[in-house]
Amino acid sequence: MVNLTSLVRIDLSSNDLSGSIPEEIGALPSLETLILDTNRFSGNIPRSLGTAASLRMVDLQDNSLSGVIPPFQKMPSLRFLDLTANFLSGSIPGSLGNVSSLNYILLAENVLEGLIPEALGHIPNLTNLELGYNRLSGNVPAVIYNASSLRYLGLGENMLDGQIYLTLATHSQTSNH
Repeated sequence: MVNLTSLVRIDLSSNDLSGSIPEEIGALPSLETLILDTNRFSGNIPRSLGTAASLRMVDLQDNSLSGVIPPFQKMPSLRFLDLTANFLSGSIPGSLGNVSSLNYILLAENVLEGLIPEALGHIPNLTNLELGYNRLSGNVPAVIYNASSLRYLGLGENMLDGQIYLTLATHSQTSNH
């Protein structure tokens, strides 16, 4: 697989593929889109995906992946991350907050636990954050509620507590009417 240096897109969605995702997949230098959703992949998410600099989209939803979410770093292009409906455990890595290009983080329907990392609220262009149907606990960081680009926040079916902190900010808009 490492010889596929020009490969930009892999879409193997909605098949009956099984086994583990090869570690080498994150070493493909030109890979921008990885879509492996709705299969029977199992095992851990390859750690190499967390440093794949060209990746823009990772869709691994609806598989049987387990273990922890690998740390994501050095991914300046990643915009879409969907790990929904797997068996991922542990906590949400705070390193996701370092991926400033992210628009979508979809981690629902796993067995993730612990606190929601405050760093997620600092992602400047994050529009969709779906963390529902996990075992997350504690307070929702106030910075999440105040993320200016956030359009959808899904936190249902967790064990969250505390208060809701909403700040309504007024933005001046220019009109050419």
